[in-house]
Amino acid sequence: MDSRVPLPPEPLKPEESQCCGQGCQFCVLDIYQQELLIWQKKCEELKNCQFEQNNKMSPETYVSCVVERVEKLCSAVFLFHFKLPENNCIKYTAGQHVIAREFTGNSTICRPYTIISSPGLVTTFSILIKLYDGGMMSNIIRKKWLAGYAVDWRGPIGEYNYQPNSYRNILLIAAGTGITPIYQMARMIVDNPEDETRVLLLYSCKTYSDIILRDKLHQLQDYWNFKVRYFLSDDLKQEVEAIRRYNEDINYHRINEDVVNNELKFLPHDNLRVYLCGPKSFEKNISDNLTKIGIVKSSILTFS
Repeated sequence: MDSRVPLPPEPLKPEESQCCGQGCQFCVLDIYQQELLIWQKKCEELKNCQFEQNNKMSPETYVSCVVERVEKLCSAVFLFHFKLPENNCIKYTAGQHVIAREFTGNSTICRPYTIISSPGLVTTFSILIKLYDGGMMSNIIRKKWLAGYAVDWRGPIGEYNYQPNSYRNILLIAAGTGITPIYQMARMIVDNPEDETRVLLLYSCKTYSDIILRDKLHQLQDYWNFKVRYFLSDDLKQEVEAIRRYNEDINYHRINEDVVNNELKFLPHDNLRVYLCGPKSFEKNISDNLTKIGIVKSSILTFS
């Protein structure tokens, strides 16, 4: 929370021993959960009220944001955390992206990146980026984007109007860094206690070590309405089986037509929305497979 906003005191979590275990209608643990949700909602309202008075980043105007810290997630994939200037904020929803601008000689180059941090009205945001050898922007990022460096951003851009409980099932299919907006969508759904939509994620990577946000995806599986299946194309089963977590659903082949067919056997087609994100060829192949088995094109959305 923003320390400048006076917040109400947080509800005190009762000890497990304070519950009598008799299934009371008004259990102290249940009441605590209700109070916690009320408190979180009130804090969000107060924070938004404060932020509404600030200048908002827009799709047309660049704002210089400072790198607070950088995390390496896996090979060539980094998480950059940014802070907006004082009295500035950004409001965005799941799946939206922002444009970064850098300077090279007398010219500028711009690249779009999806925001990975929690949606809302905020003064900080995080971007997940894979750096490529020889890439013009990648070379600049490697050299310059260190803690304290300022980067020009504008946005948010893109609109994915998801309404809670509009569909019984959401099928998310991602490849590589395409997990970024897909993870945002999944997290938005499971974080909403009033949204009973079931979410299935099919995630394709080359190797086990290439699974981006593996810890965060593992945490999402604590929710009753989320499940993830991993598909590894270039890894050895015996090596992965020795290190994987006990409840990880790992398959040692690509996401192909048979996989899509098998998953959709258990999902009603008339109450389903599919979101795709990955390389263009990946999205086209999956989209063709989906339409081939009867999923209407209007139910298939891509983030790229």
